[in-house]
Amino acid sequence: MAYRNDHTCALSPNFDVKCWGTNGYGQLGLGHTNTIGNETFSMGDNLTLLVFESSFIPKYIFSGKQRTCSLSFNDDLVCWGRNDFGQLGYEDSDSRGNDPSEMGSYLPIIDLGSNLYAIELTTTGDHSCSILSNFEVKCWGLNTYGQLGLGDSYLRGDSANEMGDNLINVNLGTGLVPKKVSSGADHTVLTFLVLFAHSLLMF
Repeated sequence: MAYRNDHTCALSPNFDVKCWGTNGYGQLGLGHTNTIGNETFSMGDNLTLLVFESSFIPKYIFSGKQRTCSLSFNDDLVCWGRNDFGQLGYEDSDSRGNDPSEMGSYLPIIDLGSNLYAIELTTTGDHSCSILSNFEVKCWGLNTYGQLGLGDSYLRGDSANEMGDNLINVNLGTGLVPKKVSSGADHTVLTFLVLFAHSLLMF
């Protein structure tokens, strides 16, 4: 289960996803902006299942600030909801999931780079960060306070040619291997693996 700020999503053992709560930006992924769960008989079997592309089987669900993301068993990442700062990572500022025909096969896979996929994701603020399969970190979205960790305050992910191989890695320094990524409204926190160097002493 994932919950954040104004909405909640649950992933069942059958890999079905249901979401409820505030839906002003389509963060529930139902093709409209109606709030769900605030009326009698709106929960339980009356909750609508989210529709994904047929080969997309959700493994994880991430509920962020007015948006939601899912990572599949094929290591594909999709996001929907609010996107005015490029926080969905689709190289535009169009929200997804708030109109019909924006989910399912219409929802693009996020490009994180050649032969790279996400193994960890955070979506708390108006930016997103992911630990990738090569243990590098990439961030996109709002960057007013440098929360993307790229040494500037420019947005990423809201314009063409800003994602994929064009999105540079966060410079973590020598020998640091990220284990966990989390974020707040305007900052990002990384937890690192501790690697011990062993020396053989000869007497």
